[in-house]
Amino acid sequence: MKKVFGLMMAVLFGAAISFAQTTATTATQSAKQEVKKEVKKVSAATQARRDSVAAVRREAAKAKVATKAEATKVGTATKAETAKATNATKKEVKKVSAATQARRDSVAAVRRAAAKTANATSTEAKKAGATPGKISAAKRAAAASKAQAVSTGDHLKKDGTPDKRFKENKAGVSKVEHLKKDGTPDKRFRENRKDSIK
Repeated sequence: MKKVFGLMMAVLFGAAISFAQTTATTATQSAKQEVKKEVKKVSAATQARRDSVAAVRREAAKAKVATKAEATKVGTATKAETAKATNATKKEVKKVSAATQARRDSVAAVRRAAAKTANATSTEAKKAGATPGKISAAKRAAAASKAQAVSTGDHLKKDGTPDKRFKENKAGVSKVEHLKKDGTPDKRFRENRKDSIK
């Protein structure tokens, strides 16, 4: 009887195990199916979100391309305007340099005329029998009178007025006087001494 009872226990044990497995498998399968359905819902929502994000990115890329095209157009227009302005500036510079050159030419002509006059004066003085010291004094006097009569125009301020820092633009600078702070002549210089020969 012990053997029969042991065999019967083994059969019941096997049946219980097989019954438990089929019940557990059925419950697990239904839970898995519910989870799969939820996952499908979530994945569908996720996919919809991904699609909308991709659409937004495509629109952003299109806008970026349009912006670049507009910037290129504006850049090209700006470059063209800059080139026009540069060309106009160069033309103005050429006009100003031509006017400056004309002034220089006129100054050079005045200097040549002064030199010719000085040479003519010295030639006349030589013919008259003057000494070299008197001839050089005559040259200096002729050159000084021409220089004072016509302003050279080499040294001008931006507004076109003569720059007084330069000797040739100052009026009445033919004689240099050395004065003290109180206005009296400084005796250290030969020109201010009474007994000196000028």
